[in-house]
Amino acid sequence: MNNERYVEFYRIAQSVLGDKLVKPIEEDKEIISEWVSNEGWLMLPLPSESCMSDAKNRRGPNIYVSASDEEIIIGIAVNTLESVYQLKNILHEFHNKEKSDLLHEITRLDDSFLTKVERKIKEKHFNQAPKYQNEIKIQSNKLDNESINEIFFIVDKIREDGLNLKKSRGTSHPIETPRIELTGTLFENDDEIFREKLSSIKPIFETCINIKSRTELNKIDKEKIVVICAKCKEIIPESECSTGTFCKKCGSLLKRTKMKKIDDSYHLRSD
Repeated sequence: MNNERYVEFYRIAQSVLGDKLVKPIEEDKEIISEWVSNEGWLMLPLPSESCMSDAKNRRGPNIYVSASDEEIIIGIAVNTLESVYQLKNILHEFHNKEKSDLLHEITRLDDSFLTKVERKIKEKHFNQAPKYQNEIKIQSNKLDNESINEIFFIVDKIREDGLNLKKSRGTSHPIETPRIELTGTLFENDDEIFREKLSSIKPIFETCINIKSRTELNKIDKEKIVVICAKCKEIIPESECSTGTFCKKCGSLLKRTKMKKIDDSYHLRSD
């Protein structure tokens, strides 16, 4: 695939996803040098990320694009163990409202989108290009609690297998780790179809990026005084509190309270 084609995909992604979800880049050569991998696929970085390593090790999902002259693949993938288990936290244990919102968006996808769990295999060393072995594949719009349970049963099994291999072979890294493709699709290499498919996954990606884990809430000192919006069920960042006493979203009066008095229905508002 010609790298200039990936520049075209990046520009489309900027227009579809916006500057909050994709890093604004002016120079085409920067897209090619920083965000097209040695294996020939495109990463869509967040605004805060400065290199491919930042995006690959993101604590959350990323969007990738892989193309040939005839076809395009796009997907939302979670690659690191931390991001895999954050997704488990969202879909399998907590975040009831967020889980409901996320599944609602996933079930609206067309039948071409698939959810997969793969073994990411690195036989020799941690920095090598991995091989992938598919373990399960589910039509994304049919995702339900039963299939979610199956997904994370397989995830835990891959994790256990990887640790056992590390121990038996004496390696410095787990040889096998789980990778989840929350959703992905393959289609004709066409700009308008690419735009349409990217628009379909935007709300899913946005929901994942904006969800804050319960561990983040637990890191806040329970005695700390925080500002909340009782109507939005959100903890308000300090930067927003300094601009007034009313919620920017709903207009309600903000309230100060101790962190320990806030129940699990509250989440941190994104800056």
